[in-house]
Amino acid sequence: MYPIRWTGLCAALLLTGPSFAQVLEVPQQYSTISAALAAAPAGASIFVSAGTYNEQLTWPNRDGIRLIGLAGPAQTIVDAKGAGRALTMSGALSSRTIVEGFTFQGGALSGSSNYGAGLYLRASGGPVTPPLRLFIIKEPTRLFLKTPSPPEPGR
Repeated sequence: MYPIRWTGLCAALLLTGPSFAQVLEVPQQYSTISAALAAAPAGASIFVSAGTYNEQLTWPNRDGIRLIGLAGPAQTIVDAKGAGRALTMSGALSSRTIVEGFTFQGGALSGSSNYGAGLYLRASGGPVTPPLRLFIIKEPTRLFLKTPSPPEPGR
């Protein structure tokens, strides 16, 4: 009986195989962080080398992507150059989604409502709870975080 269980376990492991998350590298594979985000499937890790990336990041509607600045926030910078938000995240993202090791700067919006000119995190139909770790927000960049209202009692 023992050898049958072991054989079944080995067969199951061989058929399913190990599960490895996809790794995308900026700028080695993708010239911009935005391009890597657009290509990343759920569960992927994006490793960003040191440098200043002049772009506005919009998070795809996929949970579990890990965006990691390899050299840390002092050397891995996203600069929106006053052209919009440095980072926009919306939708139902869980704590499996991670942003770590970046400086966000240069975010600006025109008009009467410039909420989240730097970082804009807004839930739509679920929580936006991605951990933002080891990051710096520089002026004039601002942070806007909105989560859904809790349900009324009895609903």
